[in-house]
Amino acid sequence: MKEPTHELQKKLINLMLNHSDVIDELCKRNLTPDYFDERFQPLVQAIFYVHGISDGKRLLTEDHYRKLLIEQGGKGDITIAMQVQFECLYGVHHSNSKNDLDMLVQQVTELYVHREGIVALDALNKSVGKLGYVEATRRYIDRLQTTVAVTEVTAPTIPLNSIEPETVTYLWANRIPAGKLTIVQGPPGEGKSMITLDLAARVSSGTNMPNTSIPTVQGDVLLVSCEDGVKDTIVPRLRSFDHANLSRIHVLDQSKGLLDLSRNLSQLRQAAKGLENLKLIVLDPLSAYLGEGNSHEDAQVRRVLGPLCEFAENLNVAVLGIMHLNKDKNKDLLQRALGSVAFGATARSVFMVAKDREGRRVFSHIKSNLCRLSGTIEFTIEDNHGQPRLQWDSKIIYDDPETLFSVRQPIQDAQEWLAGELQDGPEDSKLIFKKAESRGFSARTLNRAKKRMGIEPRKKGLNDGWEWKL
Repeated sequence: MKEPTHELQKKLINLMLNHSDVIDELCKRNLTPDYFDERFQPLVQAIFYVHGISDGKRLLTEDHYRKLLIEQGGKGDITIAMQVQFECLYGVHHSNSKNDLDMLVQQVTELYVHREGIVALDALNKSVGKLGYVEATRRYIDRLQTTVAVTEVTAPTIPLNSIEPETVTYLWANRIPAGKLTIVQGPPGEGKSMITLDLAARVSSGTNMPNTSIPTVQGDVLLVSCEDGVKDTIVPRLRSFDHANLSRIHVLDQSKGLLDLSRNLSQLRQAAKGLENLKLIVLDPLSAYLGEGNSHEDAQVRRVLGPLCEFAENLNVAVLGIMHLNKDKNKDLLQRALGSVAFGATARSVFMVAKDREGRRVFSHIKSNLCRLSGTIEFTIEDNHGQPRLQWDSKIIYDDPETLFSVRQPIQDAQEWLAGELQDGPEDSKLIFKKAESRGFSARTLNRAKKRMGIEPRKKGLNDGWEWKL
């Protein structure tokens, strides 16, 4: 995820200062202090620590507070527990004396205000007095809130002439852009996962992508899969490829639970840090990693995919999301993905993997926001010593994808068959019906096709029956 602008960071800080429940929400989404700009990190850390949170986890629960108070003879309020917490965090000695309490507040102030260049609150230590540490801390936050709130007056703008244009780079030229989300959708069993493994193998070894002479930049691949077994499916299939370098292909360890993009993008960040030359991330299927988000709700899907897209752009890594289809074959191709239309809308490139109306398995480019559609490639899946292997056809089909995958009506097939049957001349109508039945066409469908084609039956002779002629 890209680091937010300073103004957005200040807005987030302002929310944290105003609403304590915002802290829990930020923890759920793994928005830790190191996500912020260095000059804001001390302030964010201070807010987190005051709420008893470190590394996204609460250090002291209410039960801990009660226990600490009992151990201290039940005296005072939560102040003692807070002192203990700060002692754990900073090694600051605590006691019940006012001098030590003042020193504690002073040290925290120096640590998080003066040293880092945030606006100093000179009157803070003087205001402690009999207020106690908790109330002093509240005042400390109130003053910080005033400092941050000043920036909320204006909405920043950026003149476009100050922005340097960037050229889109591709993992697969004009098909899979780097730093963007690409979706591969299709029905089960038609080759989606096989294609992603083939692409992963090509990236791992620097092998050219299908039907292109442009070299592939070799790099690491991260596979995130919850449908295919790693030991019995993914590894054996990759080993059967001649172009796979398994030392460059990695799987995300999900032994403790599935990746949750709605709450835990940090898993991907940590994995990316360990892979210096990461070029491709595969999420198979993408919808499995939305966490508590509803895959049919537009806004919820966008809230999950937005940070994922920023993460991909920041690292210039191509993210490939696999999607299944819904059951409505009459919808436009981009609306066939199971779930919200936000999946297809958010992705910059979308492919359909399915059989076309001619029965061919194809990999078809159905959406591109960055360049023109790059066409459709037929492929086959062959046996290779007990393992499936994908073979790409060398030709590119430039038919309109909607036409390519349109659902053929029986009457269309009947018209096509009938035209071929009568191209050499008239034929006996009884023989036509008999042949049509063997082809699976009903008499009703055949008569409708005849009417659409303008075929007029005619009498062959007084006692010779009827014939059809184009």
